[in-house]
Amino acid sequence: MKRALWFALVALLCVPAIAPLLSLPFFSSDDGLFHLYRLAALDDALRHGEFYPRIFPSFAFGYGQAVLSYYGPLSYYVAELIHWFGANFADAIKWTFALGLIASACTLFMLAREFVAPAPALLAAVAYVYFPYHLADTYQRGALAEQLAFAFLPLVLWGVTPPSTPTSFAKGKRMTARLLVFTLSLSALILTHALTAMIFLPFVIVYALIIYQPTIRISSLIARRSSLVAVVLALGISAFYWLPIVFQSRWVGLSAGDNDGYRAHLAPALSFVQPSLVFQYAPSQLVSADHPLGLPSFAMLLAALVLALQAWRARAQWLTPLLLFVALSLVSLAMTLDLSLPVWQTFQPLLAFLQYPWRFLTLAAIGIALCAAFVFAQHARLALFASLVLIVSATLALNPRAVPAPASDDFAMWQNDYAHKQIGATWTAEYMPWWVRADRTAIPNGARFATADVMQPAPVLSLGDASGDYMQRRYHLRGSAQSECESLTLRFHQFYLPQWRVKLGSRSLATFPSTDLGLLSVDVPCRSADTSLTVEFAPSAIEQAASLVSLVALIIVLWLWRGRWLIAVLVALGVISALAFVRMDRRAPLDVNSNTQLADVADLIGVRYERDHIRAGDDLRVTLVWLARREVSENFKVFVHVMDANNARVLAQSDGDPLGGFTPTTQWHVGEVIEDARVLHIPDDAAGDLQLLAGMYRFPELQNLPTWHDGSAFADNRIPIGAIHVDAR
Repeated sequence: MKRALWFALVALLCVPAIAPLLSLPFFSSDDGLFHLYRLAALDDALRHGEFYPRIFPSFAFGYGQAVLSYYGPLSYYVAELIHWFGANFADAIKWTFALGLIASACTLFMLAREFVAPAPALLAAVAYVYFPYHLADTYQRGALAEQLAFAFLPLVLWGVTPPSTPTSFAKGKRMTARLLVFTLSLSALILTHALTAMIFLPFVIVYALIIYQPTIRISSLIARRSSLVAVVLALGISAFYWLPIVFQSRWVGLSAGDNDGYRAHLAPALSFVQPSLVFQYAPSQLVSADHPLGLPSFAMLLAALVLALQAWRARAQWLTPLLLFVALSLVSLAMTLDLSLPVWQTFQPLLAFLQYPWRFLTLAAIGIALCAAFVFAQHARLALFASLVLIVSATLALNPRAVPAPASDDFAMWQNDYAHKQIGATWTAEYMPWWVRADRTAIPNGARFATADVMQPAPVLSLGDASGDYMQRRYHLRGSAQSECESLTLRFHQFYLPQWRVKLGSRSLATFPSTDLGLLSVDVPCRSADTSLTVEFAPSAIEQAASLVSLVALIIVLWLWRGRWLIAVLVALGVISALAFVRMDRRAPLDVNSNTQLADVADLIGVRYERDHIRAGDDLRVTLVWLARREVSENFKVFVHVMDANNARVLAQSDGDPLGGFTPTTQWHVGEVIEDARVLHIPDDAAGDLQLLAGMYRFPELQNLPTWHDGSAFADNRIPIGAIHVDAR
């Protein structure tokens, strides 16, 4: 009970750190919106039965980006779990940040208790949470994954720290449980933020080899070997994520990580400590470091150096862990300074992937926090007073800027990308396939002045049965009216990646990138006995092998640490799986084939809408599936109208350029299949059977393009694409 009260006090002292976070609708940060959009995309994938979507097809203005193939996914699953319990996406992101702060305090307190009494351990937890870079990660950078990684670092070290009770250590019972925690927490760290794991793992190995007391030689040797085995198992469990990155990062911008961009972010050695007792998060003329070290943290590190010298002379029993944490702090801080430039240059192929040297401050945070525990180990009351000083120092000038709760739909994401001249909900092009030659800042503009006068042969595609899966599209291939046609190049509105597979019947077709946008492309025969065309984003061979490695490693862990806890884990997984199944959107979208030609511009090959029976006041998502016949220099507008039963009155409409306005018809390539999603709000007073009409028109003339279906034109050149029944509210 006493231990529970201490943990409660630790959590209570986190309130000043999380209060600003939870009191705002949302907060302005570097990456916060990106995480919001990724969470919404993950939620959409889970609702459609895709548990681990390696690609988000709607990202990058609908061209798709393989975000979770390269970025640690675990933080988004934590946020998704919070969303499942009723929080909206913005609140789920905020609560994940808040839980990250509280969890990091609790895990650091648990680790510090192995060396010191509760009061100085409490100070260590406070020093960790209120380390300025930790709060900057939350409020300034909005770095969700890196911030959540703070919670796993102490757990990893706790898992390889000898228990404080020698008898328990000799029996090995508690150490077995610790190694399980070590294995799982190291796996979680890798799946949360691989870059932090990469720079932390060398210290973990050194720590595990040194920390055991030499007086217990046999047990020490066994524990060291067990720790190394646990490292291998942790790497195995997380292999499904990191192993494909090793082999497949060459496909995207990550392969360009070997550069010297880190130079601009190395802090000057003579001005990396902020001299103010109250930490100033705004840029200062006195300190040129991007993320300086706070004065209280610097003072505690100096005190730890003095204490280490005294302990060395006295041969104190706790000298070894103190020296390890001092060394971790000094080395980590040194890696952020310009003095370390030769080290960065020597190991540039590896270190350049970190992008920013300040990432080493995460390691400095845990080192300095544990140093503080040793400094105040014999001064309980002073430790409590120092805790309050740290809280005031770190939060007095913390003033996050509130912003309204943002929308999380695709259109809002595209607008944000366009406004910041970015693409794919990220600041850099690390997930952009290297064969995309178009300027990523100009992709959503897309105006072409020189066009190819190439016509697409007759309509060749129609929608297949149940064509709207999350990672798969199915079409029916139709014959061409041109007798001389042997093959036809089809392009799909997705950046090409080798995981994309196209099958004609049971035969796989060769895929390749084409055009300056690197579109997924395939040559299909104009005539074939097979008519079923399937386009799917499927696991690569290395992804399948890595998943098998993870499964084997997990089975080994379950076997080695089998016990009553396994029942609890299986029950928890069952509950989560049941909850996921309940929330899954199992309604198949309604597909309507159209096969209508609009002048010589495009074919409307089909329509997909999510609901055929809705209530007044609901939103209706309609997706028009186009096939471009040729490249044009004119931006034709697309419309979808919801009409009353007599087609006399427009009740709802969506007019404008395709894909939210970011893929105008001037950007369409001949043979390209484009899915143009539109959202229409059904008015509150609508009821009964309503009609859906679509088409294209010239602007500003407001002249509809002529339409043909089976040789006949539609009235007013408006294409009937379906009907819905609306219940009165």
